Amino acid sequence: MSKILFIGDFSDNTNGQTIRTKNTFKALSIFFGKKSIKTLKTNKYKSIKPIFLIIMFLRLIFTKNVILMATSKQSIVYYLRIIRIIKKINVKLNVLFVSVGGELPEQFNNEKKISKNFKYIDYIFVQTESIKEEFKIEKKDNIILLKNYRNLPILQTWKTEYAPPFKLVVFSRLTEDKGVFRVIDSIKMANNTIGEKAFTLSLFGPIDKEIEKRLFNEINENPEVLNYGGIVDYNKSNEILKDYFALCFISSFPGEGFAGTFIDAFFAGLPIIANKWKSNEDVIIDGVNGYIVEDDIQLVNLLIEIYNKPSMIIDLKVNCVEESKKYTLKEVDILIEKIK
Repeated sequence: MSKILFIGDFSDNTNGQTIRTKNTFKALSIFFGKKSIKTLKTNKYKSIKPIFLIIMFLRLIFTKNVILMATSKQSIVYYLRIIRIIKKINVKLNVLFVSVGGELPEQFNNEKKISKNFKYIDYIFVQTESIKEEFKIEKKDNIILLKNYRNLPILQTWKTEYAPPFKLVVFSRLTEDKGVFRVIDSIKMANNTIGEKAFTLSLFGPIDKEIEKRLFNEINENPEVLNYGGIVDYNKSNEILKDYFALCFISSFPGEGFAGTFIDAFFAGLPIIANKWKSNEDVIIDGVNGYIVEDDIQLVNLLIEIYNKPSMIIDLKVNCVEESKKYTLKEVDILIEKIK
């Protein structure tokens, strides 16, 4: 009987689910050894579900612990139904569900197909306290905080002198609801108000096809202010980001959890300018490791204020480097403790 079966997406995607899956697997491999962990890579079985199902059944019967990482409602319902059946055969199976993003509580609260089968899960790991509090159940002892984390070196030195134009960056999936155009418009407005090219903006990450044409039109029309840097290997994010002034994250994405871009920024010593949305305030402490704005007008006003007083950002960089020490692979220890 194997020690651990790890079910997750190990593809080349750069989304939060894939990155969290790979980082979790790496931490467990370091602790238990790769030979103790069998993987079931969901990205390999999208077109051959019957084979996937047979392999999963056989492996679940002969394992002690299963770590499940899934995000969509359909996949969660699918896996829970299988686990419900398997637990009648392998009664000692220890099921650990590692969630990504902030949609799980809503799915649990509103979908009976999910809530009625959650009793077959031994532990649920969520990214923030705010997400945990959204579950509409009295007892939450088996819902455990497992923050986001990275396998990156702690920054030892960082820039302390900056001059306009101040280089801002967006480092995430580039979609409408991740706020890319809101950031662009706010920077353009701040620059116009100040009367010079006070800020530039670099964009990194996969571009949603629905906004691709519009985004490149913006970049082509404003080449001195905007540029697209492509997709960066998540293991090298700090090497790119450390040359920037601050990171912007103005999201309205409904499934936002603990945005991984925050950790990338901390490991690069970058303060974060974020909006008041979902779990952002669980991570960003206004005036300590970044700033929280209520709306786009506040964002423009904050940028103008920062232009006049750059120390508002520079003085926070040391705090961000310290903050990064909270998000190493050591965070996975809480998961390791629950593995039998």
